[in-house]
Amino acid sequence: MTRRILPLIVFLLLLTAGCGEKITLPEAEGIAVVSDYTDVTPGSLNEQLGFVTDVEPFGGIFAVSDSAGGRVVLVYDDGRVDTFRDPVEGLRGPIALETDSRRSLLLVVEDTGAGYEVSAIDTRLEVQGTVPLSAEVQSVADIASDGDHLYVSDPVARTVHRYTFDAAMGLTGLTYAGTVMAEDPDQFDQFSPQVVSVPAGMTMDDSGMLVVCDSDSTRNWVLRYDPIPASGVETDRGQSVIFGPTREELARGVDAFDQSVRCGDVFSIEASTLGKAPPCNPPADFDADPSEAAGEFHVPSGVAVDGDGNLYVADRMNGRIQRFTSEGAFDSDFGPGLATGEDELQQPVRLATWDGFAITPAATIDIPGARVFVVDAANGRLRIYEDSRWTPFRNQG
Repeated sequence: MTRRILPLIVFLLLLTAGCGEKITLPEAEGIAVVSDYTDVTPGSLNEQLGFVTDVEPFGGIFAVSDSAGGRVVLVYDDGRVDTFRDPVEGLRGPIALETDSRRSLLLVVEDTGAGYEVSAIDTRLEVQGTVPLSAEVQSVADIASDGDHLYVSDPVARTVHRYTFDAAMGLTGLTYAGTVMAEDPDQFDQFSPQVVSVPAGMTMDDSGMLVVCDSDSTRNWVLRYDPIPASGVETDRGQSVIFGPTREELARGVDAFDQSVRCGDVFSIEASTLGKAPPCNPPADFDADPSEAAGEFHVPSGVAVDGDGNLYVADRMNGRIQRFTSEGAFDSDFGPGLATGEDELQQPVRLATWDGFAITPAATIDIPGARVFVVDAANGRLRIYEDSRWTPFRNQG
């Protein structure tokens, strides 16, 4: 535990010396903020899976895409494969998953070789229908849904596509509705948050914002956007409001963290981005190259949100998971040093969280992110990390 506390103390001292004025770390309530995670992956789990590409909460357990086996397998929160229900078989090779909670469906994207298509699977593990994605989609890294729209991150086209669910066509009907954060050659700047250069993993946060990892090795940051076009703006592109104002505040022109820090009509990048983001009018020697520093990244590739709104980012080439508060303040990280050799976390790319609780003499305390499921792209393995503050009940029942 001491090894985890000391880096945090150093980080807090650095904050108070300079940029810490932008974001104030919240005080811990009832239990320490810093925690140790341990790898609790059952030895038999990956023997029952092929090459895992994604993991997603679904119906109280987890859906795991096995691209090598052409199937989706259900796994319990402790890593046991659900043997009571047969996996969804006959898929060409699932590459991305998303839970559409409004319709109680699991959306599965596959690469058919001639294009991409989305299948909708219900809680009975029956396919409700399949529709192709439009020709605008050149690649798929991840998908996200807010119930009204499906978002597709496309690193080859350097954009995030937006689809609208069409009730008239059934649950899986999709109508192409333009792009969010598409790279515009006339407006794109290396340090502009108005676009995402190489979109990778993404998710919807509790406020309805779209959180996107930009895995461009010259940017290495995580952005948060309002994916709905601003009123009166003649574009289908959403607004870049990364860890800044809510939609209501955006409409009033308010920067939630620092109203004095503005870059023209663009909200400050530095005050509102996860990672090493530039200030207004960045100096000539500024770089956003890969970094091993706390709160910075080397190719961020996946992001998940826990029950308290904390963000977990898969820092791919640093082989670690970093946790941030919902306000964007660095909290802790885990992964390096927990194992060696083949068992060492190498290239985390997708992740999902599960909330538990700790029992203390005085009270029962919720533990957001009690377990974190991580997909390692280096070997296609699924890893499960457990917060040491959580009291597991594996031996009961």
